[in-house]
Amino acid sequence: MLPPGSRIAGQLRDHIRRGRFKLGDRLPDERKLAEKFSVSRRTIREAMNLLEKDRLILRHQGRGTFVADPAITGPVRGGTALVGMMVYEREYYFEKVIQGASVHAARKGYALATGSNATDAEESEHVQAYLRNAVLGVVLAPRSEASRANYERLIERRVPVVFLDTFIAGVDEDYVVVDNAKGTALATRHLVELGHRRIGYLGHNRMEDLPCRPERRRGFRETCEELGLSVDPQWVLEADQSMNPEGILRVLKSPDRPTAFVTYNDSLAVAAVQAARSCGLKVPEDLSVVGFDDSSLAGGFDVPLTSVNPEHRQIGISAVNLLLEKIDEGPARVKRGIHINPRLEVRQSTASAPKD
Repeated sequence: MLPPGSRIAGQLRDHIRRGRFKLGDRLPDERKLAEKFSVSRRTIREAMNLLEKDRLILRHQGRGTFVADPAITGPVRGGTALVGMMVYEREYYFEKVIQGASVHAARKGYALATGSNATDAEESEHVQAYLRNAVLGVVLAPRSEASRANYERLIERRVPVVFLDTFIAGVDEDYVVVDNAKGTALATRHLVELGHRRIGYLGHNRMEDLPCRPERRRGFRETCEELGLSVDPQWVLEADQSMNPEGILRVLKSPDRPTAFVTYNDSLAVAAVQAARSCGLKVPEDLSVVGFDDSSLAGGFDVPLTSVNPEHRQIGISAVNLLLEKIDEGPARVKRGIHINPRLEVRQSTASAPKD
């Protein structure tokens, strides 16, 4: 006759095999299982130990016991609670986001494993590594449509995902982003307070960049309308990935040119400054420029850029909090988004509007 712990472990194995408990499901706690099987909690602990040795479950202190896949779950190593974060670059923008997320995860008792999804191959390798090490959830900065397949791999394995900074078109998922429209509104109002009335916008034409591209442009347009500014359609420019300067050069050489530009990001702000110089204009005396992202470029450029600060660390902290909430509450919870309030970092690229 089997010992009680082995008998209960066998019944739970059967429940898992038949799909009553699915991959990623959190099992009832010891008390509820003891009541269900009419045994002691000690017997339940013995059964859990057997299932853990078989790599059918993962137990995480303070979070619960979860159904695992023995094909990808590594040996038990003390119950480390592992979460992941994948971003497509670090130097320009995401380094401070990762710092905020990593410290906050550690305070919550988790280890944050960061990885790169700059290419399809890197993204696939990191997803496989996360699955092999039974990651509890992943914060993912998707490369738009290119990340769809690997996102779906995580979802199929019942790994909770939170989108960071960008979305995959048509996918309803939890997310954390800076309030993009509010950011360009702050930039536009700052220029108006400096006396500028002729303000242009320099963005890019990558339609798949959601929500950043449309929201940043919307914030600019709506603020101009609210403040009664007349924006010449030729002053709203969208560059391709090469940031071709022809459009902005044409505008800057026109007799009735803008005296300021709000730009989609700091890279385009630098391009605007360089285009102005090629036209013989000085920044900020002749042309004021505001960037977005408060990146490594902003403070280090030879004309330090006024830029919208997205509160990088707060983005990382909020992403971790949202991911842990998903892990705790399970797949039935209603998905939600968090918009982080930005602030404006004023530097030397903006000044009072030149007198006519």
